Parts: sequence; C-alpha cells; structure tokens
Amino acid sequence: MLSGSGRRPAYFAVLAAALPAAEPKPIGVILLDPASDTLYCRMRANWDDFPADDAEILAGLGDQITEEAERVGGAATLKWLEDTLSNTVRISERETVSIDDPEVELARLYAATVRGDG
Repeated sequence: MLSGSGRRPAYFAVLAAALPAAEPKPIGVILLDPASDTLYCRMRANWDDFPADDAEILAGLGDQITEEAERVGGAATLKWLEDTLSNTVRISERETVSIDDPEVELARLYAATVRGDG
C-alpha cells in the first residue's frame, strides 16, 4: 500500500442520520490519519431536507467531533464514535484507504458517499 510517492494507510467511515420513519442518509465522512493521529471531518452543508430541530443538532456534530479529536486524539475519537453511535447517528465500518494529502482524500470520499449536499 505504501509507495515512494509518500502515500500511507488511513481509515475512513461514513456518518449517517437515521431519523424515525426515514431511510438512513449519509451526512458526513471522517478520515483518520494514524501517522499524525489526526481525524478529519466533513459534514454536509445543506440540511434543508431534515426537520429543523434535527438539522440544528446534526449541523453542529462535525464541530463537536473535531473538538473532541483535538482534545483526546483522532484514534481515540474514532474508537469512541464506533463504540457509542448506533441510533439516530450511525457510523459505518471503518475502511482502509491510501492517502497522500488527507484533505484531498476527504473531499474525494465525501463526493463519493454523501448525497443531497448543497
């Protein structure tokens, strides 16, 4: 997986909202760069297709994840999310990707997985 280009393994997972009487919708992507223990998070910008109360809470989730990762580290935050999320906000199984630039990979993963963003 590693090559001379500086690529290294990383892990990503998709966050989804599972609101009552609705199919789960992808709402964001997180990417863990274990080399730096940094957790990158990108959440959708448009919440218009969610009820207002839910949208307000979900819109702040990315900032909360980022703050927690800065406080305790990326790996610990990802593990906590995997251990605690299950009902309204769900997290997919983590998958391995090869990265060079985490921000570029995060944008690619976001474009490939999150729908309905404005």
